[in-house]
Formats: sequence, C-alpha cells, structure tokens
Amino acid sequence: MSKDGKPVTDLQPYLGAYGHLVALRHGDLAYLHVHPDGTPGDGRTAAGPGIIFHADVPSAGAYRLYLDFQHAGRCAPKSSPQSRAPPLRLATTARV
Repeated sequence: MSKDGKPVTDLQPYLGAYGHLVALRHGDLAYLHVHPDGTPGDGRTAAGPGIIFHADVPSAGAYRLYLDFQHAGRCAPKSSPQSRAPPLRLATTARV
C-alpha cells in the first residue's frame, strides 16, 4: 500500500486484522471474506506496506475484490479493479 507515492508501514488493526478482503463472484455474487496472514502485534506481521491474503475460491471465475483497512485512525475501503474494469479471473486457489 502507498499514500502519496510513499509506502504505508503503519496500518492499524481493524476488527482484529490489518485488512479484510471480500471477493464477489461475477454473475451470482457468491462471496468470500478473507483475513490476511498474521496477527497484528504478534512480532512477525508487518503493518504494511504489503498484506498477503490466501483464499480458496469456490469455483474458477471472475471476481471483484474489495479491501477494508485502517490507517491514521480511519477505515479506508478500496476496491480493485475499478468499477468500469472487467472483474479479475481467479482459479480455484488464489494468492491475492
């Protein structure tokens, strides 16, 4: 993650994790809610700039990804790809 072109290394726990990823499958809106690897404050998990999520999706297909995280005391929801872009194609096991 970056802000103003600089890496963000001070993410704050939001509902017990450095992020919450929701993947919505194109067509039927089946969804996954995934937490990143590690736990805030465990001495091993960095507070950014990268957050690693592992997910087993129920079936291959096109998914839209939405990420919630907290920085500087504010929850900052992000979506990827942008709403006009086509959904991401994910296989049945994905590292996002």
